[in-house]
Amino acid sequence: MDSARGQQIDHRNTNGVASGVASSWAQSDVATAETARHLRSTMSAWLDTRPIGDLGNDIVLAMYEAVANSVEHAYSATSPGPVSVTAMHADSTLTLTVSDDGAWQEPTDRPLRGHGLGLLRAVADSVAVDHDGHRGTTVTLTWDLSDTSPRGRGS
Repeated sequence: MDSARGQQIDHRNTNGVASGVASSWAQSDVATAETARHLRSTMSAWLDTRPIGDLGNDIVLAMYEAVANSVEHAYSATSPGPVSVTAMHADSTLTLTVSDDGAWQEPTDRPLRGHGLGLLRAVADSVAVDHDGHRGTTVTLTWDLSDTSPRGRGS
C-alpha cells in the first residue's frame, strides 16, 4: 500500500541515486498517528537511496516531529485532514516541507510539552514555520549536505 490508510492522495518518487542528480519524494494522507508512522518508514527508505551520510536519523526525526505536530494540533477541533510531506534533494541541499490545512495552535507553557520546534532547530540547518490562522501551517526544513554529520546532540 502507498499510504497508511490504504488510499493514496499524492506520491512522487524520483529516486536518482547519483549525488548530482536531483531527486524528490512526496506523500500526502490524512493526519493520523498511523500516517506519521508510515511516513517515517517510507521517508527512511527514500533517504537510504540518497548520499546523506549520517544525517538520516536527524532528517527522519525532524519529519516525524513536524507530522506529529500536524496530527496532534492542526485538526484538534475538527476531524483529521490532510498532511503532506515533500522532500527535494538537489546538489548539496535537502529541503523537507510538511504542510497541513488545519488551524495554528499557539504554543502553550507546559513543562513536559512544547519542545517540538526546539527539536527541529537542533537537528536541521534551517527551520521556517509559516502559518495563516485557520488555513494551514507549513514547516520547511533544510540541510546543507556538504556536511553530513548529525546535527542533534546524541545523534
